[in-house]
Amino acid sequence: MKLLPYLLSSLLFSPLMADEAKPNLDDPAKLEKTLAEALNLSVIEKRGEEGELNGLHTEWDGNGKVTSQTKWENGEELEKVK
Repeated sequence: MKLLPYLLSSLLFSPLMADEAKPNLDDPAKLEKTLAEALNLSVIEKRGEEGELNGLHTEWDGNGKVTSQTKWENGEELEKVK
């Protein structure tokens, strides 16, 4: 029961802190800068060759359930996860 006051205070103050973390996109200068940074494709890191698989590849069935997951690195299959 000693944790209850901390839990309640965190629940009350968390939404207040979340509002301050959002950028003010109503400001045209801030919106322009944010969009410019988001759309700067030259900054995006390219990994591997075109079409080469890297990371976790997941396949789903028609109902949205995962049917298989495979880990890939440099175009080579490392392991089947599911």
